[in-house]
Amino acid sequence: WDLIIKANDISLEWLSLIDAVNNIKWPAWTKVILEIIRQWEENIIKKEVVREKIKIPSVDYEKFDNNTGYISINMFWDETSLEFEKAINELKDTDWLIIDLRDNWGWYLISAVEILSSLVEKWEVLVVTKYSDDKANEVYNSINEWQIYKWKIVVLINENSASASEITAWALKEYQKAIIVWKKSYGKWSVQEPFELWDWSMVKLTVAKWFTPKWVNIDQDGIIPDIEISFKDEDYKNAYDRQKEEAKKILDTFINKKALNLTIDSYKEINK
Repeated sequence: WDLIIKANDISLEWLSLIDAVNNIKWPAWTKVILEIIRQWEENIIKKEVVREKIKIPSVDYEKFDNNTGYISINMFWDETSLEFEKAINELKDTDWLIIDLRDNWGWYLISAVEILSSLVEKWEVLVVTKYSDDKANEVYNSINEWQIYKWKIVVLINENSASASEITAWALKEYQKAIIVWKKSYGKWSVQEPFELWDWSMVKLTVAKWFTPKWVNIDQDGIIPDIEISFKDEDYKNAYDRQKEEAKKILDTFINKKALNLTIDSYKEINK
């Protein structure tokens, strides 16, 4: 319940949210004195903070014993595709891959396009943006100009996977590159623009929607996983990542059976 009322003696009271944030954040490596009202404190609190440029990695990766790589993407940001490229270069000698998009709300569409370009053939349609007015549709194709990796892939999603992460998961599914595992995704396939109102509040207006190459829109519906796996109560207590471990078992099934195709139909056939 803190209220930040000033930044370096500049009152934030009548500023828009964006202007207030800019007064607090910029520029990096400088100091800002914040004046704060706290409910249970009698006097205004003054705090001197050193601004820093904070880089949060968006990609983590590791290699498992069964020649399987694991890449977790927690957001699609401006440098995510570069981080992803570093990860796949480290895992290029593996045959199987788990891509973890759980709790990934998306962000930059072009970042998803760049990542998918390492996994599907060049010039394949990945997603189409259809606007609500007469503006022409925008078609996003694979822009691959380098090596295409031939992994068999399992993608992990959950109810917090949205936007660019859903586009990534769906494209891999539609081109039969991956099996989707865990829970139905969030279902945000709309493009919104923020507009500031006269009283400094803000409204987001939907101006377009995304469609798959086959003209499917999953806005509000989400992606239904091929294999649904739920956490159990003891998983939380034991810090056991059941989805991740089950994804490894799914790939083990294909590896042990020497399956050539990683599809949900072949998985069902193997597990009859």
